[in-house]
Amino acid sequence: FQKLSERGLLRPGFKALCVGAGSGHSVLALRENGLPDAIGIDRKSFAPLVRRGDIHRLPFAHDSFDFVFSASFDRALVPALLASEVERTLKTGGVAAMLVSPRRLNVGNAINPFYSLSPVVALFRNSDVVHVTRVGPPNAHDATVIVLRKLPFGSSKSLGLEQEYSWSK
Repeated sequence: FQKLSERGLLRPGFKALCVGAGSGHSVLALRENGLPDAIGIDRKSFAPLVRRGDIHRLPFAHDSFDFVFSASFDRALVPALLASEVERTLKTGGVAAMLVSPRRLNVGNAINPFYSLSPVVALFRNSDVVHVTRVGPPNAHDATVIVLRKLPFGSSKSLGLEQEYSWSK
């Protein structure tokens, strides 16, 4: 989260949500980085960091969060529904960061053999990509973080599907 802060995409005081938060490690990291009210959601509660809930039907109002993070996007049963819920709960101008792995990516319930991020980006219909970076050891295809910003209602994406986002093979 430090690099997102350095880029001005994550600021102290932001209201933050971690989707598919597990035991809450990402929630704790956000709290330690100046977001004391960060909360997680997962199918099992891990109080006080993670509330019980369905990641495909987030129990929060529209425009609730400045920042939404998920390290579970590529494990969602219905990635399109998760993307829609992330955008629904994210405030206009808010930032979403999705950690995805080429080995686990599930788009349309079929493993993506092309190691492309474009299908993931396409699921976020109301957001623009602002940053893409690989994380993990050099030469490893472990994970990529896709950072998106939610557009105002009625805006059109500046980066369409004509731009290919992919992992190196």
